[in-house]
Amino acid sequence: MNALLSIVGLIASLAVVANIFIAFGVWKDAERLSIANGNTLRILSAPQWAFACLFAGFPILAIYALLHYSTFAARPTPADHT
Repeated sequence: MNALLSIVGLIASLAVVANIFIAFGVWKDAERLSIANGNTLRILSAPQWAFACLFAGFPILAIYALLHYSTFAARPTPADHT
């Protein structure tokens, strides 16, 4: 029983560390996108995306990537308006 609890504790600790790294990476990437695109992040600001990733991890990272890097994120260019 003690071995099982220590394994579960190790996995939980690794998940917490992974979520911290994910949150930091998303924050930095969102700030970069915000500067590059003139502050046009989708749905949330950079700190809000990072906070969401801190607690939800990979699912929020996947949503962030879909909204900002997939074909769903295609933004009209000035040439499209002519």
